[in-house]
Amino acid sequence: MLIGVGYQSTGDSKMSSHRSSPAGVIVRDNEFLVTGGSDTYGHYNISDFVSPGNPTRVGPDMLEPLYRHCITKINDSLVAVAGGIPRSGFDYSR
Repeated sequence: MLIGVGYQSTGDSKMSSHRSSPAGVIVRDNEFLVTGGSDTYGHYNISDFVSPGNPTRVGPDMLEPLYRHCITKINDSLVAVAGGIPRSGFDYSR
């Protein structure tokens, strides 16, 4: 399952930064991993674990800033990221 800019926080579950075009995946019961994204200042390589009603936890950094990408869960400890636009602006999804 992918999530994007439509995420609405509840309680204390606020992402570490406001951003558009991130990707997300359910990694545990009621917990999303939200990765990358961009805003008017640039692209992000950060990730957050978001769980409604709980404080957001900072996740691992991505290898490079990326937005408009996809992410899928491989197993309980591994996700795959594909496509997207890196800081250089080249669109790998075409």
